[in-house]
Amino acid sequence: MAKLYTYDERVISFYNMDEHMKKITSHNMSSVASLLDYIEEVIPKNDENKEIYIARGIIVWIANVDEVDLRWATSSLVGFEREGETVLENDGQLVQEFEESAGCTGVNITLFDEFWFCTHPRIYVLHAFPDNSKWQLLPADKILSPKDFELALTPDPQLFILGLEVVSGKKCIYESTNGRCWIDIMGDPSTLKEVNFKHQLSFVSGTGDLTGVNPADLPQLVMKTQTPDTVSLEVRLPVTGEYMLKIFARLINDAELKNCFEIRIRCNEADPACRKLPIDAGDMGFGFSTTASECGLSHPSQNYATLKCEYSDSLEKKETLKFKVDPDRIDEVEFSSEIVGSDEVDVAEQMS
Repeated sequence: MAKLYTYDERVISFYNMDEHMKKITSHNMSSVASLLDYIEEVIPKNDENKEIYIARGIIVWIANVDEVDLRWATSSLVGFEREGETVLENDGQLVQEFEESAGCTGVNITLFDEFWFCTHPRIYVLHAFPDNSKWQLLPADKILSPKDFELALTPDPQLFILGLEVVSGKKCIYESTNGRCWIDIMGDPSTLKEVNFKHQLSFVSGTGDLTGVNPADLPQLVMKTQTPDTVSLEVRLPVTGEYMLKIFARLINDAELKNCFEIRIRCNEADPACRKLPIDAGDMGFGFSTTASECGLSHPSQNYATLKCEYSDSLEKKETLKFKVDPDRIDEVEFSSEIVGSDEVDVAEQMS
C-alpha cells in the first residue's frame, strides 16, 4: 500500500498524546509556555520525533477547546446535499419514480480527522492547491498544473485508507462511448476481497431530457465485475446529458459505509440497448449480476445474459459457461443452475 502519511506509522503512535490533550485544564492553558510544558509531559526525553508530537498535541488541543476561534480549528461539513440531480439507481436498485434531489447547505462542525494530520503530499495536493508549486512538496515530474488540479479526480480518504486506486483515469470527468462508460478500481487482493462497494447514479438536471423515460423500463444501469485485484463498473446511460456516479465502500466487518469518490460522466450518445430486456427475465436469464460477484463468482467466460446454442441431436455439441469461485466462499455458498425456455425464445442458462 502506498504511504498515507509523511511519518513512519511503525514507529510513531499518537494515542497517548491524544488522550493527554483531552484532559487539559484551564490552568495548563494560562500561557504558551504552560501549554508546551503540558504537551511535553508525555514525550520521552531526547525523542527524535519530539516536534511532530508537539504539533499533534497542538492540533488536538485546537480541535477540542471551545474557547479557540473555530476558524483556527479543524472543521468538517456534514449534512450537505447537492440539488439539481435525479437519482436513477442506488446500488442496483432502480427508483420507483424520478424525483429531483433537494439541496442542503449542511453544517460546519469542529472535528479532528486523523487522516489529515501529516497526510502525504501526493494525496493532499488533490484537495488543497498552493499558489507556489514548490509547496506541493512533490518531485518535479509529479507537480500538478492549475489545469491538472481543476480536472483531477478528488478521492475521499476512504479510497486511500482501503488502499484502492482508480486506474481507468485520474480525471473527475469521463466521456462515454456509445452510451457506456467503464471505471476500474484496483486494490491489493488480500484487502479487496473484504471490501463491499455501493454506488449511486444520478442524472444532472438541465443537461438533457428524461421525459418519456419510465424507471420501470430501465435495466440495472451499473454492472460490477470483480477479479482478485480489480473491480470494474460498466455504466449504461439511457439518454444524452451529464451524470454523477458516486462510489461508497467499507470493509465487510465495518458498520459505516463511506464515500470513496465521485465522477461526472458526459454522454453525447445514449446507449441504444439501454432498456430492460427481456421483459420476463425468467425466459432469457440474468447475465452476470452483482449478486453473482458478491457470492464469490468472478471471471465469467461470458458477460451477456443470453447464451446462443445451435440445436443438435448429438450430445457432443454443447456450450459451456465457466466461472472462478473465491476459495474463501466455496464452502459457505451453494451454487446451482437450471435451463429455462420455450418454443418462442432461445434457450438460455440461468445462474442463481
